[in-house]
Amino acid sequence: MNQIKIIILLISLVLASSVILFLCLNPLCTEVEVFCPDPSYKFKTQTCCSVVWWSLGAGLGVGNECVINMDEMRSNCPMYDCYFKQTGEWNSNGCSYVPEMLLNENSCDIHDLCYITPGATKDSCDTSFVENIGRIYCNNVHFVEYLACRSRASIAGSVVQGFSSFWDESEGTRKSCNIINSWFSFKYLLLSSILAVFSVLFCRNQSRKNKIF
Repeated sequence: MNQIKIIILLISLVLASSVILFLCLNPLCTEVEVFCPDPSYKFKTQTCCSVVWWSLGAGLGVGNECVINMDEMRSNCPMYDCYFKQTGEWNSNGCSYVPEMLLNENSCDIHDLCYITPGATKDSCDTSFVENIGRIYCNNVHFVEYLACRSRASIAGSVVQGFSSFWDESEGTRKSCNIINSWFSFKYLLLSSILAVFSVLFCRNQSRKNKIF
């Protein structure tokens, strides 16, 4: 009888361990649209959140359980030479003004890059920062976590808006920063030109119709 109890206990432990490993090792992925470092653009990617943290993350103040593949940003956003260190790593240092564990590391890195992006404004960088935390992390967890995450994202937004030192220090970098994927700029310039031509033709056509009547 005791042997049967031991066998049942061992089987239960194995099953419980398997479930825990499954939850730890299999993230839940969702397609999202995230702001580029240049907040004029967005890119689609997948955010993958650990299923274990799906119910524990925000409540514990751990925001890095939801991540995106930053290489997809590299392929789908305007890239500048100042975005990279000599080692090839991203020229960012995560969440500087608030504890990184309270937010989302990817969002903080994109925010750092936004501050050195030519043409970007501090307001647009700070606004897209809060939005990215929501899109990568807050929107992909249950309601209680969502509220806690959103609250911290809002506080983080207020904190970065209140600091201008890093933005001011980055002015020299912004001025000397050059785009490196010129095809990206050309693609959008071509698209803008085509839309402009169609707009002119449409307006002329409407003008002719009005003259006839």
